[in-house]
Formats: sequence, structure tokens, C-alpha cells
Amino acid sequence: MLEERNESQADSTLAAYAASIGDRWQRGLDPTSTAELYDTGLRLRVLPALGHIRVAKITAGMIDRTIDAWEAEHSASTIKNSIAPLVRVLDEAVRDDIISINPAKHRARRNLGRHVTHATGALRQYALPDLSTLQKLATACGKVHQSYSDHVMLAALLAARGSEVAGLRAGDVDWDNRIV
Repeated sequence: MLEERNESQADSTLAAYAASIGDRWQRGLDPTSTAELYDTGLRLRVLPALGHIRVAKITAGMIDRTIDAWEAEHSASTIKNSIAPLVRVLDEAVRDDIISINPAKHRARRNLGRHVTHATGALRQYALPDLSTLQKLATACGKVHQSYSDHVMLAALLAARGSEVAGLRAGDVDWDNRIV
């Protein structure tokens, strides 16, 4: 039975293989943020671009050309959220002995977003310089609603994504030791 499944998976397209493994590729991902973003990347970009190709026939060159096309339309973050699930699905194909190596594995190391800026650390100019500036920003946001101020402070002081802050629960905080 298992051998039959592996043989049928070996001939399946990326879309069929992804459907056959379900959410197995999402193991270990934060379901409140990362998993949802990766699932979206897989559904909206990876499967439309590569889903019709047999898993065993996907090459690094195909993946690079697909990423090149994405770079013309999407941000570096969106592209990374598309490459990551592709890597994870193809890692499952390696585990299932459908392919011997993952052709997407090193694609995530491409210099994404290079068209945005060439200066090292250029985005640093947008960083808040100190705590008092952060507090001014939080106070301004708090004029709309206190929750906005709290969100800004938590995101900045925890170095957390907005979705991670939004997913916090009271039980996630050790109030005695002031640890999230």
C-alpha cells in the first residue's frame, strides 16, 4: 500500500502532491502568522506557477525563472513567503523518496529586493533612533485608540511582527518575571 502511494506520488504534479500531503509541510510553523502566510504564498503563487509540473521534473532553473517573474510584481517579503512553502513541500518530496535533492533549497538565499536599494543598511534610515521617539509614536497612535499604542510598543520592544503581537494571549506573558 505504501509503495503504491509512493509510486503514484512520483508521477504526480506539484499541485497533486501538495494536496496529497495536506498540511504536513506546515509542521513546526506558527499557525497564527507564518503558516497562514506560507499557505497563501503556496496557493496564490507557487501552485499557479509550478503546480502543473511533475515534482520529479522541477529544476532549480524553473524555480529561478519563476522567482524572476515574481520579482517584477511582488515585494521581497511576499516572494520569501512563496519560496519558503515551496522549499518545505519539496523537502517532503525528498523525505518521500520522490526526488533526491530539493531544487528550491538554495533559492531562498537569492538577493531579493535588490532593485529597491543597493546601499547596505539603507533601510536603517527608517528605524526609530531611541526610546523617546518610540514613545512619541505610540502616544500619537494612542490618540486614535489605546490598543494602537500598545500594539506599537509591543511590536517594537519585542521585535515582533504585527501578527505575532495580535496573536498574543494573557497566558503568553509571565507577569511576575515580565517575560513574553
